[in-house]
Amino acid sequence: MEEKLQSIGLSILEIKIYLYLLEFGISSPPAISKGTLIARPNCYDVLRKLIEKNLVECFKNGARKTYGAKDPLALAEYEEKRLKKINEAIPELRLLYDSKNNKPDIEFLDGFSQVKQIWNRSLSSSHIRGITSTKNLYKNSPQFFNTYHKELRKREILLQDILTIDSKGNVTDWGTETIGPLYEVRFLPKKYLTLPTDILIWDDNVALIHITHPVSATIISESNMADMFKIMFDLSWKQLS
Repeated sequence: MEEKLQSIGLSILEIKIYLYLLEFGISSPPAISKGTLIARPNCYDVLRKLIEKNLVECFKNGARKTYGAKDPLALAEYEEKRLKKINEAIPELRLLYDSKNNKPDIEFLDGFSQVKQIWNRSLSSSHIRGITSTKNLYKNSPQFFNTYHKELRKREILLQDILTIDSKGNVTDWGTETIGPLYEVRFLPKKYLTLPTDILIWDDNVALIHITHPVSATIISESNMADMFKIMFDLSWKQLS
């Protein structure tokens, strides 16, 4: 019985007093305290809560107060009121829940040893988009990017790069040779000679990477934002040759 009453939100002390009043009928606080072994000051507080829940009623005879349990059907009324309040709160709680889901996760990385995790994470995708100057990018660690390119080929991941003019030549040839047909490149106009940053887009992630010293990065993880960057990339891709 106690477990059942706990399941509808009654505390242990509320249950003890409520069951005592059901069994022994109308009683005074001293009798309730003695019968339940609950200190009298605590009894008054618990009785007040039971009255608020409409499970107990108070009887006054002059200055003297006694208390009695209401018909157990009051438990059903109490549960119905509790459920009604929960249902009334759900719309506002849903707004909070939805707003949290729409907030992107943002992560900051500092130094190339941390930032290179970004490219390793992107290997879980099947399609990666990038905008950068590979000439500046590969200065950080040619060996790391050589290994990265080999993993792209091994995992059959498509890499589309929009590159600056200063990336033409040995660097792009190296990428094409290592990755193979899954490496596609297009170039920005000549006025964008070089870039100090790299944008990497994969799955629900957008990484904004400062590739010159000091190397740092911000990763934004949120599906709608990533989709917008993909649209912007794809539109730019169509305009470039």
